Amino acid sequence: MPMKLSDKPTFADYLILALAIALTLVLSFGLHGSSSSSTYLDVQCKGNHYLYSLDKDKELTFTGLLGPTTIEIKDGKAAFIESPCKNKICIKMGWISRPGQFAACLPNGVLITIKGKDADNEVDDVAH
Repeated sequence: MPMKLSDKPTFADYLILALAIALTLVLSFGLHGSSSSSTYLDVQCKGNHYLYSLDKDKELTFTGLLGPTTIEIKDGKAAFIESPCKNKICIKMGWISRPGQFAACLPNGVLITIKGKDADNEVDDVAH
């Protein structure tokens, strides 16, 4: 005897739908997580790399070729705030926050780069 489909959803239908939605939310959060915890600051100075979480606000000072350079991490972003270089281009570059972005004080030999799992998904340029 063939099974007859009812016009009204049953309790089991609602239960399956609720479980499917819950599973989708759990997997989505588990695979993607929060963006702030997956990014960090890579500071290069005198051939060394230093890694810092963007989750905690702090000031960092590194002694480069010309003297001390200060970098600030605040609200998930980073920027040069003091440097002994002449033109202060590094400070004028402003805040960086997305994976793949960088700023540099070339005269003092200090480079900062935002690293993270989304760096490969960023678009650097568009060709026409």
